[in-house]
Amino acid sequence: MINGPRQSTITKRNDGTTVCPVLIFRIVNEKAKYKYGNILNLSLDVVSVVVNETFHYNGSRMHRQFRNLNIQPESVPIFEDVLMIRHVLNADSPLIDNETRKMIQSNNGRWPESYDSYEKIRDTLNFSEINISVQGVSCISKSTVYAQKVYALDEVKVGYKFIDMTYANKDSSKGPLVDLDMINYVKEQVGGGSEPLNLH
Repeated sequence: MINGPRQSTITKRNDGTTVCPVLIFRIVNEKAKYKYGNILNLSLDVVSVVVNETFHYNGSRMHRQFRNLNIQPESVPIFEDVLMIRHVLNADSPLIDNETRKMIQSNNGRWPESYDSYEKIRDTLNFSEINISVQGVSCISKSTVYAQKVYALDEVKVGYKFIDMTYANKDSSKGPLVDLDMINYVKEQVGGGSEPLNLH
């Protein structure tokens, strides 16, 4: 149910200042094409994992730190087909390093102007993986359904946006259809500046 790349984009306000990049996940209901395929009371939990190595007299040890991400939305009453989940890389985000966080705080919550390239954005990221968990109630089986997906840092793609994977239904009385084959389709963000994609 969860798949696809993420995107992080840089945009400007009307006054020319830079807003914080946004990490976006796309979640797709694979049962959307079925009658009564909706999922009710969908809840989402997104956690970042940071792995730190500490050294002791008897050797090194690996420690895993877990931090919840502020996401929008955190839940939806009816999950029909496609849902976009957003996390803003602001001063409260556990995904960026401490130096960048302090720069945002001293810049009145705005992203540093000097960090407007994909290289700079990628250098600020400070996590090992992101774990996404979703659960809800299936309208088909009336039982609780659950899915989980883990993304590594190198799976994050900077400077791209998702291509719409829905299309009009010939039966106008029904909602749009979903092309599941387009789950990984992205295009470069407006204004360019995207990092090269490794298509392998």
